[in-house]
Amino acid sequence: MDFTKLQLRDIAISQKGAKSAAAHLDNGEKLVWICPETVTSPFGATSFNDEQQTRRTVEWSLGTAALQEYFKRFDAWAVKYLSTNSERLFKKQLNEKQILEVYHSPVTMREGYAPTLRCKINVSDPHCYRCWNEAGFKMEMPIDLRGRQCRPKAQLSHLWAMNKEVGFVWTVRDLQLSEEDLSCPFE
Repeated sequence: MDFTKLQLRDIAISQKGAKSAAAHLDNGEKLVWICPETVTSPFGATSFNDEQQTRRTVEWSLGTAALQEYFKRFDAWAVKYLSTNSERLFKKQLNEKQILEVYHSPVTMREGYAPTLRCKINVSDPHCYRCWNEAGFKMEMPIDLRGRQCRPKAQLSHLWAMNKEVGFVWTVRDLQLSEEDLSCPFE
């Protein structure tokens, strides 16, 4: 993906005070990433202390060098773009080093684990994600995504900015699930 076609609108402030800037390609469409291989979610879709939330966080293991490289290139683009456009976005000039101090990558690094891509996922209407089997037919959403082999399709939604932190939101729109192994473990 050529990230140079990616742009951010000006920062808008919601009624609740949240600051964000919509992300889009230069043709006005959203950037969509379809994972080229199956990945798993080590923690499933969770929300901090409130499992009734309809918008949750899901992290995908980025176990291969190719997946990690894609998001390293995204982060490099982000730091350069945010620095170049800092006057417009943040109302002050920031160099790349200053951006790195406040930038939160969508990729989380934890000791002993493969890097994970942090995304948002809507688990109920009106913007609920959709599930597909390997044959391309729509299927029921699984109760738990933890450990399931799947290919996420995520859309770059927006840049968030609060206090002295900024980062990007990737939202899962679709999942292609591999067939679950339901063989009896006692045979």
